[in-house]
Amino acid sequence: MRARKLTPRRAVLGASMAVALAATAVPAAADASPVAESGPKPPAIQPRACANPEGETPIPADWRCGYLEVPLEYRAKGGYGDSAASDRTAGTVRLAIAYRPAGDPAARVGALFLNPGGPGGSGIDLARGGAWAEEVSPEVRERFDLVTWDPRGVGESTQLRCAADDEAREDLDELAAPYQAPRSTAELRGNLGAADQLAKSCHTHAGPLLSHVSTMENVHDLDRLRGAFHDPRLNYFGISYGTTIGAVYANVFPHKVRAMALHGVVDNPARFNDLQRYVATDAEESDRTMEAVLAACDRAGSAVCALAGGAEAKYRRLVEKFGSDDSGGAEAREAWLATVGNARALSGSFTASAASQAAANLQKLYAAAFPADGTTTFSMPRLAPTPRPGFLKPAYTHSGDDVLNATNCTDLPPAPRSDAGWTGVWGRARTASTLDGAMLTGAYTVCRSLRDRSPLPRWTGPWDRTRAKVLLLNETHDQATSLAWAERMREAMGSRAALVPIDGFGHGVGTACSRKVMEEHLLTTRLPASGTRCADGIRNPFLNTAKTFGLFGK
Repeated sequence: MRARKLTPRRAVLGASMAVALAATAVPAAADASPVAESGPKPPAIQPRACANPEGETPIPADWRCGYLEVPLEYRAKGGYGDSAASDRTAGTVRLAIAYRPAGDPAARVGALFLNPGGPGGSGIDLARGGAWAEEVSPEVRERFDLVTWDPRGVGESTQLRCAADDEAREDLDELAAPYQAPRSTAELRGNLGAADQLAKSCHTHAGPLLSHVSTMENVHDLDRLRGAFHDPRLNYFGISYGTTIGAVYANVFPHKVRAMALHGVVDNPARFNDLQRYVATDAEESDRTMEAVLAACDRAGSAVCALAGGAEAKYRRLVEKFGSDDSGGAEAREAWLATVGNARALSGSFTASAASQAAANLQKLYAAAFPADGTTTFSMPRLAPTPRPGFLKPAYTHSGDDVLNATNCTDLPPAPRSDAGWTGVWGRARTASTLDGAMLTGAYTVCRSLRDRSPLPRWTGPWDRTRAKVLLLNETHDQATSLAWAERMREAMGSRAALVPIDGFGHGVGTACSRKVMEEHLLTTRLPASGTRCADGIRNPFLNTAKTFGLFGK
């Protein structure tokens, strides 16, 4: 039986050394009014049938699908943006696209592009069942083509593969499973050894695409997509890592943005410039979200949250017992990994079913670790499967995970090579949060050996070059991208950005209020008044039985 994989949330961690940017003139702002057209032109993409695998939710009948060929490699010629040239001799990459034409072609503003996050998230999956269309208001659906795509390396696009097949890839996961949230320097070394093996497999199987899945290449792909839909300026909606693509695009192409909404905002200045700070603040903010979830558990009561009744105290005792060091043998390690998996699932949940299941597992672990009769012998209880999101399963099911690693490691400056260097990252993160710090550090150690570089320079700032207004949205309790991150990004983007907090839990979860705010921005390019906030978020995940769109982690 294979060890269960603790998949890290679709997050992006990075750090980078500051690089000197060539001084470039910023073009004057273009008119931000909607772009009216006499009639929409068909997009310049290769049409294809929308694939609907057996057993999967189909793409709705009013959607269309296609491919766009883009260069494998872009080469910078003296800077960024329009000065970047493609290298056709290196080959091409095929991007799979799904789009829904505007409901009212005569009133069409343009195409609205969505990236759902990751790195490694599939836009095609998001089109299935109409989830993308449900995330925006009816008026936006009337006025915009809704467009999404599988980024390079992912899903139905040209895939990145770090193993020959699923079985070989899962063997690598099995090797890493015991060390995914290291409790000691010995376990950290085990994590690093497994990560080195994964990187070696990537170098063997991935081919040239491995060094061409950076954020900057995604940004240039997005610009090609904009051109294929004949839009002079970009309309964009990014969630989670999609906010990184959007923020970099807005600064690389400051004159090419018409409207941009970013929900679940990554702290990009930290991501691209300081790995230790980024991981530590991520761990700290994740722990604060967990505190809020546990308080919500107590308010909801034991009927829906089995951990209720001093939920935070129970959680802290579990972490202390199983996570303080690597003593206790194999059963204690199994209990630690179960605590990590269910705690991360709990703090990232925003529906009653997922939150209640994770809380029930944690309560079983607590009862076994601290029995009422005072016995000290621990026996691992039988737990329900840790709640996880459902993703489509193509022939090779790990391309999203492989792109997650490759993009993060390509975006980072050279990661620490020595065990001592990673001990420093791990130690600072564990100081911020014993559990979250261990898991987050363990998710990025692959970057020690996965060091392939894109020929394009990374964007490390500044973040306030865009000439368009940018709308930022963020839940007040978001495990993956905290409100504090969004606040720092709003400050970095300057006066052209506005942040609208959504009171409640979740990650990229649209509400009636947030959709209305976004509709106003997309239709007019205006930003909401200072102090605007949405009060209709998910107030208690244990009581939320409504169907919600959102992402499980970054």
